[in-house]
This record gives sequence, C-alpha cells and structure tokens, in this order.
Amino acid sequence: MISLYLQLYSFIFTFIYGIIVSFLFNIFYSYLMHNNKYIRVIINVFFNLILTIVYFVILKYINNFYIHIYFLLIFILAFIVSYPLFKKILRK
Repeated sequence: MISLYLQLYSFIFTFIYGIIVSFLFNIFYSYLMHNNKYIRVIINVFFNLILTIVYFVILKYINNFYIHIYFLLIFILAFIVSYPLFKKILRK
C-alpha cells in the first residue's frame, strides 16, 4: 500500500507534468506541421515515447511505479484544462 504522502506527491507531479506536456505539445505542433507526412509520424512517435519514458522514470523515483487510474485521469484533466490556454498564448 502506498502512503498518503506519496499519493499526494504523485498526484501533484502528475498534474504538473500534464500541464508541461500540454505546453510542449503546443510548441511541438507548430514544428510538426512543416514536414513530410512520414517524417511527422516518426517524429510524433518518438516525441510521445520520450514524454512517456520521462514520466515513468520520474514516477519510479517518486513511488516505485505504483500507478493508480486516477493518475491517468488527473494527467488528462491537466492536459485538457491547460491545452486551450497554451494554444491561445503560443499561436499568436
């Protein structure tokens, strides 16, 4: 069983990481639109793979890969909430 402190720390980290991923995705999207279709797919796969690996490596140090479904839900919530804000700021 994971302690409440580690759950809270993981929860906060996941929320902040969702916001960071949203920001990086908005920056990356502008560069992604200028390339060939096949290059876009390859770059997109590597970009998402790197972000996923970074998340799990950091989560390993926080709580030894103890993952709850609400970590995924809070990540999605943070991404959805911050995406329009960054989109509006970075596309101007």
